[in-house]
Amino acid sequence: MPAAGPMSSGESEREVEPEAEEEASPAAGAKGSAEKASVLDPADTPKKPVKPEASFGGSGQSEGEQEVAFLEHLGELRSRLIKGLAAIVPAILIAYEFSGKILSFLSAPLRAVMPQGQGLIATALPETFLIHMKIALWGGVFLSSPFWLYQLWAFVAPGLYRAERRAAVKLTVAAVGLMALGAAFAYFVVIPAGFAFFLGFAEGEVTVLPAIQGYLSLVMTLLLAFGVAFQLPLLLLFLAAVGLVDSAKLVRFRRFAVLAIVVLAAFLTPPDVLSQILMSIPLVILYELSVFLIRGRERATAAREAGGGKEADETVDGKGADGKDTGGKSADGRAREGHDAASKRTSGKAKAMEKVAKKAAEKAAKKEAKEAAKKSAKKVAKDSRVEKTARNRAGNGWPKKCTATRGVRWHF
Repeated sequence: MPAAGPMSSGESEREVEPEAEEEASPAAGAKGSAEKASVLDPADTPKKPVKPEASFGGSGQSEGEQEVAFLEHLGELRSRLIKGLAAIVPAILIAYEFSGKILSFLSAPLRAVMPQGQGLIATALPETFLIHMKIALWGGVFLSSPFWLYQLWAFVAPGLYRAERRAAVKLTVAAVGLMALGAAFAYFVVIPAGFAFFLGFAEGEVTVLPAIQGYLSLVMTLLLAFGVAFQLPLLLLFLAAVGLVDSAKLVRFRRFAVLAIVVLAAFLTPPDVLSQILMSIPLVILYELSVFLIRGRERATAAREAGGGKEADETVDGKGADGKDTGGKSADGRAREGHDAASKRTSGKAKAMEKVAKKAAEKAAKKEAKEAAKKSAKKVAKDSRVEKTARNRAGNGWPKKCTATRGVRWHF
């Protein structure tokens, strides 16, 4: 075969190209190291804008975590509702066993003012059965109210602060007490007086025969209406707590409040003046009681603020405005101590962050040095292999003649 001169030149070119690449690699490696160092340097690294994420359970959650938290809340609500409804069913059965006694208790105010021998009548065959079922339903809800109220509280309480939980407990106790007070006032005062007023017009040949369905509906409406109306103090205290009203405004708009109370009583009571007056009078009293409580709350708040101002004016020798010992430290001294403690905490956090950044920089430098040493070792090994190959070729008299075909020079 003829001598392949271009192959030798191509081989030499191929042998030179790795060397050129190796010569260019230190510069590229230095450039890459500089780029890596610039990336690893926390001072030069540009901070990426963080996209705020709103979540159902709190900030910083992904959309999947938000959905899981929402589904967990729905599952817990479903469980609480099922438990509350399950408690109502046996309570209804228990109330049904005592429905006759409950009906007798509710009809006692009417029987007390009716003539001897008269009472309630049923105008349809299934009416008495429906009345017993209605009494059992309402009685079951009332009897099981502690349990399903607890289930509602157990669902809401984990999302409240300690102060909010205490306020909610007080609010619930007050609401139940006022509801019971309003229902008792309606049962013992309003209902007997109203029925006596109506029966006073039955004279001569007129005989009053009230139907049991209408009577029970009227009694339940009055009990519920008075129970809800007696929540007026809680409503006004809540409005005062959120800053919508104060005692001065309530006193200034007292005339309009009385007018609103009379109109509300006209809607909630039967169409007679006596029932309307009997509801209006306690509501006006509760309104005045609310004004008194709100004024006392305002005075207590003002006293606390004044006490805070006196504490701020304590003298340097540690004696307060009332002459009591405050521990030998003035208000300014305690403020300076608080400021120093806050400064120490801030400096401690800064030192901790600086230490973490220093460790990260040292780790990045060690990693970079290790990679540079590895590259240098690879280059030295490759240079030694190239040099050894060149020496072997020079020692063997390269290129040489092939003994099989004399006169032809072969190059490898």
